[in-house]
Amino acid sequence: MKKELKTAEARDVNIVIFSFSRIKKPIGTTISYDLDEKDLNEIWKPKVVLVVDNKLTIMGSSSQQSARAVWTSNPAIMKIASDYIILDITLAGQRLNFDPNPIVKQMMSHPDIHLENLLAKI
Repeated sequence: MKKELKTAEARDVNIVIFSFSRIKKPIGTTISYDLDEKDLNEIWKPKVVLVVDNKLTIMGSSSQQSARAVWTSNPAIMKIASDYIILDITLAGQRLNFDPNPIVKQMMSHPDIHLENLLAKI
């Protein structure tokens, strides 16, 4: 996948990568907690959630031993995957002290609707 991402980056495709573990050679906008992968594997099994242009989603294990994955263009599954990534990046922004909004707005289907404004009405 690294080769394909590098090729897309060379074409100025907007790439956002989120990871809990260290990423040695970042591609595009990379957000990472920089955790040691061995330590992380003790509590979580590696997985991939990939959304491409809100048209395609791939989700599954990133383990070499497991070939199970979902590859779909189902809108509901794509929305769940996108929301999952947006939430992870938003939480990383809080924990790592950066503003995630410029990154996640590009991924949102309605970036003009601000959750803070909706919550303020409660």
